[in-house]
Amino acid sequence: MKNRLRLLLFIVLSLLCLTGMVQSQDSVVKHHYYPDQEWRTSTPEEQGLDSQILVKLFQTFGNRGRMVIIRNGYLVTDYQQTYLQQDVHHVHSCTKSIISTLIGKAIAEGYLENVNQNGLSFFPGYQKNVNLDERKRKLTLYHLLTDAIQPTDSDKMSHSTNWAQYVLERPMIDEPGRVFNYNSGGSQLLSEIIQKATGKSAYDYATEHIFKPLGITNVKWWQDQQGHSIAGWGLHLATYDITKIGYLFLREGRWREQQLIPRQWVKEATQNHITVESGFGRGSGYGYQWWIYTDLPYSAYKAWGSLRKHSVMMIIIPDLDMVVTLAGENGADKQILKSFIIPAVKSSRSIKPNPAAVKELKQIIDQSCFGNGN
Repeated sequence: MKNRLRLLLFIVLSLLCLTGMVQSQDSVVKHHYYPDQEWRTSTPEEQGLDSQILVKLFQTFGNRGRMVIIRNGYLVTDYQQTYLQQDVHHVHSCTKSIISTLIGKAIAEGYLENVNQNGLSFFPGYQKNVNLDERKRKLTLYHLLTDAIQPTDSDKMSHSTNWAQYVLERPMIDEPGRVFNYNSGGSQLLSEIIQKATGKSAYDYATEHIFKPLGITNVKWWQDQQGHSIAGWGLHLATYDITKIGYLFLREGRWREQQLIPRQWVKEATQNHITVESGFGRGSGYGYQWWIYTDLPYSAYKAWGSLRKHSVMMIIIPDLDMVVTLAGENGADKQILKSFIIPAVKSSRSIKPNPAAVKELKQIIDQSCFGNGN
């Protein structure tokens, strides 16, 4: 009898301990820090980073543009190089990652069925006027999201009077889903699908569900000749606002008490769906208009836009609780991550202070054009 009582008491205590652990974990999830207009700041060492390695990072790559590092919800460092005379960036193809996010939101709200929904069903008026074949009839939202469609020419598309018509007239070169063809045409179809499904342009839909909840007000988004938000390259955002969107994804679509983007969509959109075997982004994986790193010691993904020498990258490394934003001529993101940022991470907790290195780091940042301003 005593043994049974001891066993029962052990089970009850174990359950209480387990319940406490679960409540503690839930509490951590619910009480993540979320920035308003400014980020809270911290020394690198307070967030487990080695300032001396970051000094070497800026000495090596600092003259190529803007670098922002967020760890554990803290702005650890922000370097701004002098040639960037204004902070609002044309984010180029990072726009595609926002379009992808809006597709996920539209599915969650019931405007769209799922990623397997037929893409041509949204363009019934075009079907008699385009080069339809069996392969094109199979196009789904999934194929558009993963760029597994026919290639398009952005310059020719932008000079056409009807962008969707131009894209739909392009001949298929293979079965949809078989070959990766990085292009902006599929993204533009997604923008028009969002507008047809929700009754709002991608810009208006994003303002309602992403920009406004995150406190992002300084937004510019170009339109095509018919009033559709340009999905391949039309968005302009400030550096800290780009970083906020990265932080939204780091927090799995949650912002304070709101689940803005379904957690499952964040997971699905940022996993590897197709391998990029050649051309732009060769060696990377590709999700739903997000690039997936395949050769880092931690899982990571990015939104990536580039035009000639100017690049913008929003990099999320969930296992390190980190967002890295690069803007300017910092196209060597893999080297930056592999040789500097990831090696700088020494612990998930605070490490021994290094006042001398912090001072040197501050001097380097203060010598840049804007210092720590937004």
